[in-house]
This record gives sequence, structure tokens and C-alpha cells, in this order.
Amino acid sequence: MFSYRQSPLARVIGNNYPTTLEERELASQTRKDIDKELERVQDEITALQLQYKTLKEKDHQIAKILSPWRNLPPEILSNILQIAVNPSWDNYSILPAHSTDRRHFQTLRAVCRMWREVAFSTRSLWTNVYIDFRDYRPGAVPDVIRGVQKYFERAGPSLPLKLGFEWTSAVAIPDGWLEFLFSQRSRLTNLTFRSTTSYFHDFERKLKASNGSRWETRNLSVDAHTTLNGGAVSTNYGVIEASFPMLKNLHLETDDDDACNLALLSGHASLSKLHLRMYDIDPDFYFSKLGSFSNLKELTLLMSARRSSSIDAPTCDFPRLHSLKICRAYSFAIVSKIRAPSLSSLSIVTAMASKSSFSRVYGCAAQESLSMTFPQLVSFLQNGGFNLRDFYLRYWIQHNETLRLLLESLSSVQRLCLDTWYMDDSPQFDNQNRIVQAQVTNTQELLPNLRKICLDLPRGHLDRLCEHDDLPYASNPRYWSSFAAFLHSRASTSGSEGSASQPKLLVYLPEGIRRVDGIDAQLNAPLELIRELDGVSIAIETEHTCAVFDV
Repeated sequence: MFSYRQSPLARVIGNNYPTTLEERELASQTRKDIDKELERVQDEITALQLQYKTLKEKDHQIAKILSPWRNLPPEILSNILQIAVNPSWDNYSILPAHSTDRRHFQTLRAVCRMWREVAFSTRSLWTNVYIDFRDYRPGAVPDVIRGVQKYFERAGPSLPLKLGFEWTSAVAIPDGWLEFLFSQRSRLTNLTFRSTTSYFHDFERKLKASNGSRWETRNLSVDAHTTLNGGAVSTNYGVIEASFPMLKNLHLETDDDDACNLALLSGHASLSKLHLRMYDIDPDFYFSKLGSFSNLKELTLLMSARRSSSIDAPTCDFPRLHSLKICRAYSFAIVSKIRAPSLSSLSIVTAMASKSSFSRVYGCAAQESLSMTFPQLVSFLQNGGFNLRDFYLRYWIQHNETLRLLLESLSSVQRLCLDTWYMDDSPQFDNQNRIVQAQVTNTQELLPNLRKICLDLPRGHLDRLCEHDDLPYASNPRYWSSFAAFLHSRASTSGSEGSASQPKLLVYLPEGIRRVDGIDAQLNAPLELIRELDGVSIAIETEHTCAVFDV
């Protein structure tokens, strides 16, 4: 701090003494001198700030020279562009999310000359296209065809191509587009056809007229929906099988019991993956076709919430089936029609009740049907679940007895995901040891091979699930006390290894219950019982990593 002790104004600084004329004149002159000095200093500061800004801009430009992106080998840059431009293929259908984002691709090509050269020289970047013809007027179809042709030309003459398109116009698919598809049949390994059933009949007729033209397609997706006017019934059975002899994966999405859809399921003995989405139709028509797929390894059935297979549906043998996924199941009867001795993964997502009816969840038709057919699921697991390793059951509220019957049938399961757990009959936590001991004797013998357990909550339904006191969900501390007891029973049976051993069980707790902790004090006790095992006999996961099939 500046000292005024030697200043002529020292007598009147820091006080309220009366001043003389000379002191006032001196003070006025001193302020003028200070103002001039401040202006000089401000000019220096402004100059320094400008210099600082200039140096920062220069440093920013020079730093770009040292960026590792500038010296990436072309093969590495090509792989990066591949990840950014071409999303992974899902084995079922090409949708906009699974195809090349051409605008994003164009932006990346504009980064610099090197990136542009690598993009144009990497043929695999030009193999994936999805066209939604709703974005184009009918007269622009020839231009679209020429654009796709030029796009695929950059892929070279031999790489396999992936093409998906959607046509829902009131006019028929132009012959020019169908002819273009046929011209690429030797290279189209992945083909998605999203249109009406009647337009798919046109495609079938052209296949038949081509006298058995062979397509190299491995993955075929057909999303064929009816229109108000319907469509002609297909009589072209065998045409699809004859034209697509290399087919490995088939995705069929339909809302109609049309013969063309059934024709798609004729033959294809070498099929390894089948994905059926059936809306408001009779599943027996389609189930009767599944028995011929003896080489099937993955089967996904998305059912209508109002229809289920009947007792008259045939039983299908899948000796090589490893993965079975059933969504929006109205009942468990469907599993009684399947024999799969090699099954290692089973995912069932039941028909979720609507918000308006959820307060009567145990009385709604879907839940009643599931309860009535639950013994068929248990029988399926007991008689054919010897190789089962992954089991996921979602959106079905279970009571203690049904849950016990289910878990007793899952002795070989290593990864388990459920929405519910046992309800502890003791609502208070005055004696934690008593609660734990009471539950150990009931659950410690279950799931002897378990390595990962996920207690999940239906996404988007946490709030209304917790509104009902009769449901065993996150707001009920008895639910978590029982689960804590189960985990402690696993810790007590892990032998003498103690905390020095690696955790034996991975546990996923839903994000919702982690947020509830601290808001509801009653949940602190059971959740603390779980946390004290973290890193010792269990490992609590913070990310949702279980492969639950959800739609």
C-alpha cells in the first residue's frame, strides 16, 4: 500500500481536518497527475491484452500442427470414419439409425483434403444406404436411383452392399427401382423392404418372372403392413426360398395373416436367426411354419398383447437354438410349444399393463393369463433348461411362492434379471441380524451358479409402480431387506476366503432406487446392508450392463 507520510498532504490524509487553499490546489493537481498515469497504465494493459490475445490465437493455430489427427495412418483414419459413418448392423433390418448418415459423412469429408481422399478411397464406407421415398416426390425416383448407383460405384465392384428402403406412396413401386434392386442382387447381402403387403406382392411377381434369379442376400427384412384396400393374396409359395438360397437371418414384421407373409417362412432350412414381430394377428398361422427351421440358433418373437398361441399350435423342435426372446407375451403357453435342449439364453418381456389399469394389475387380463399359464413356464425350465445360463423376465409381478418355484427351476443360471424379489414379512429394522437370519434359511440354497443378478424396474414406470403399497417395488423397505438378506446369505456361504477374495457376485441396482436412498429413511437400513458387502462378496454395478431384451 502506498504511504503518504512524506507527502505535503500527509497532515490531512486519513482524517477530517480543515484544509488550506494550498492543500486543496495541491490535491487537485495530484489527482490530475494520477489520472494521466492511469491512462498510461491502461494503454499498457490494453496493449498487453491485445498481445496476449494474439499469442493465444497463434498458439491455438500452432497447436493444431501437433494434433495426432494430422498424422494418423490412412488405415487408422479409415477405421475411425467407418465407426463414425456406418453404424453397426443389427442382423435384422436396415433403418435410418443403422445406415450411413450421409450428411454426417459429407461433413467429415470436408474436414481436409486428406480426410476426403481417405473417404473416397475407402470403399467399405460406401456400402450402406437407406432410402425413405417419403422424402422425395414421385417424379424424383429416377434421380434417386442414379444417386444410389453413383454412391455404390464408390464401393467398387465386389464388396457386399446393404440397402434398405421404405415405400408407402399411393402409387406402386416404380419398375425402375425394382429393376435396380435386381441389378444388385449378386451383391445385396442385406436387404430391408418396408412397404405394404400389396407392394411386396409386386416384388414377388417380379421374382417369379425372373425365372429363379439367385440373390446373395444373407439378411432379409420385410416390414409388410396392410392398407385399407388390402391386397391380392400371394400364390407364390417357394419363390422367396428359391430366390434367396443363402438366407441366414430373416426379420418379418406384419399386422396381417397374409399368405405372402406365410410364404416368407416356407423353406430356408439353413436359417440361423429369425425375428418375428406380429401385431394383432393369429400367431398359430406363423407358429405352424417354425418347425422347419432345424438349424435356428436365435429366435425372437414379438407378440400382440391381445393374442397368444393356442393349445392347438404345433410343437416345434429347435435342437440348435441358443437364444429365445419373447416380447409382449400375453401368456407363458408359448414356451410349452417349444423344445430347445441347447437353449442358453431366455428373455421374456410380458405385456405391460396400461397406466389406467395398472392399479388393478393383478386383475387385468394379461396378468391373469400369465398367472394361469405360469406352470407351463416352470415345466419348460425344469424339463429343458439344463443348459440355461441367462434368464430375463420383465414386467411380471410375482408373489413369494411363484418366485420360489421359478428360482428353483433356474439352478444352472449364471445371469438373472427380474423386476421383483421376495417380500420380507418383518416390516421393521429394529434387529437387523434377526431379519438376515430369518431370510438366509429361505434363500441360500437357491441359484447356486449365479454370477450376476439385476433387479431392474420397468423403464418409465417407476413413479406409478411406487404409488401402490401392495406391490413389492422400490418404495417398500421389506423388498430390499429380503434382497439384502439373500446377498448376506451368499456372503456367509462363500467359505473362509473372506474379504481378501474377489467378489463372487455382480449386482445391479436400478438408478431409481439409488436416488430414493436418502429421501426415504426407511430404505437406508436394507440398502446399507447391501453396501457393506460391496467389494467384498459382491460388486455393485453403477451402469446398466445387463443384456435385457427390451422393445
